[in-house]
Amino acid sequence: MPNPSDSEVLYFSAPEQLDTYFREGREHFNETYVKKLAQTGTYMKRVAMKMWPSNSGTVQRGFRFGRGYFNPDKPWYKIVSERCEANGCDSQPEKIKRPGTDSYTWQLLKKEMETDWICVEDLMRRLVPEHEVMQIENTNAIITRTVHEEFTKSNWFGASGHKWLGTVDEDSEFCGETTDSGWTVEEFEETGEGGYNLKYLRVNIDPADLNTIAELSVDMLDDCLLDLAAEEESYRIDFMEAGARVLDVVIPDSRIARRMWRNAREVGGFNPSEAGYDKNLSEAKLGVRKVIGDYALTYDSTAPKFNADSVFNATLGAYDAADPDTYPRLVRVPRYTEVEAEIGYKYIPNPEHKTADFGLTCVWVPDAMVKYTDPAFTGYGSVRMETIDYAGNFKWRRPDWESNRKGKLGFFEAEFHLAAQILDPTIMHSILHRVPNGKTLSTVDCPLIADYVDPGVLDNYVCQGAA
Repeated sequence: MPNPSDSEVLYFSAPEQLDTYFREGREHFNETYVKKLAQTGTYMKRVAMKMWPSNSGTVQRGFRFGRGYFNPDKPWYKIVSERCEANGCDSQPEKIKRPGTDSYTWQLLKKEMETDWICVEDLMRRLVPEHEVMQIENTNAIITRTVHEEFTKSNWFGASGHKWLGTVDEDSEFCGETTDSGWTVEEFEETGEGGYNLKYLRVNIDPADLNTIAELSVDMLDDCLLDLAAEEESYRIDFMEAGARVLDVVIPDSRIARRMWRNAREVGGFNPSEAGYDKNLSEAKLGVRKVIGDYALTYDSTAPKFNADSVFNATLGAYDAADPDTYPRLVRVPRYTEVEAEIGYKYIPNPEHKTADFGLTCVWVPDAMVKYTDPAFTGYGSVRMETIDYAGNFKWRRPDWESNRKGKLGFFEAEFHLAAQILDPTIMHSILHRVPNGKTLSTVDCPLIADYVDPGVLDNYVCQGAA
């Protein structure tokens, strides 16, 4: 290669001249992906799943046997055995009434879902089609699980026989004002609809007193435990102290556990302990976070949280404890909120969920509820259809329409057939309470530096010969 002459310029007099020497570069595609998926809660494996009986209707009937007992206030009688007087052969039995029964029903409900249409041929022109399809499939799987969890939550909170609410006095000190019928879950009421609508709660309190609803406390859990022990022998405190079990409490916010742990230490009534990770505990209680006395606290990141529905509450008349139509309403704060993406849309964590004022805590007990689904079904004999999985697993569909005769268009769809049998509402305890949003923050006493001057940075990369 010949040497350049001394008169030849070997530097650029201006940045614009770069284009005359080098071909313009193009964007490099980086094959590192970040995939966002919604989180699931802690309820999926808590409820037993059974198949709805074949060749039966959409409604089932069950029975609950009442408790038998006697009257402990009835008198005892002396035994008399004398020459002229004896009652050994007399009979004065107390009548023990036969335990009665109550009947109840539960019904199959359905929900259908489908995705947007997808042009299969168009995937040939996409940059990373395999990853896009995988993201859709993973999202569908999480949606299926979340639908089951939401169904479980709404039925548990809606059917709980004890819906606890605590209030505080004017000094914001817990004064024992609790009730186990403090709120209700509304139901879907439009034609053909069914099931509990966990979007709304109606609270039996004056709308002006919503700010007096108390935080969750060990005292409130004690109320639940005492009532639970009266209904179910295995939860008697003397059995629990013998090491039989601790009460499984699902809280809606991890800050609640820390607050309760701190309060328990201050009052000195319990010896709080930290529980390490144990696979067996994880399967049984989904990972015990804190153990305080008789209570094991675990956190559900998708738990229902609420704020006051101020627009609706402004339309209410005067509060009347005997008229549920005058009860103020709380509206659920969604865990995720939809926003636009560069292409399409996406769901992001809702910051208002973290700061919501109210939450629901579940005092979980096994064997209180059973979930049913229809078995997969095809048909009988020559009368058949495509097999449908009624548990809600998404399936790819390409309708055999004239407009889709080559099968290039398709979508994912899922169908849910679910029912909840509430075996014993008397052992189901749920608590509506405030969520502690206060933060302990501190500052530094020293003043800020007021006379700092930026020394600047020298430019050591000026091109030689540049103007």
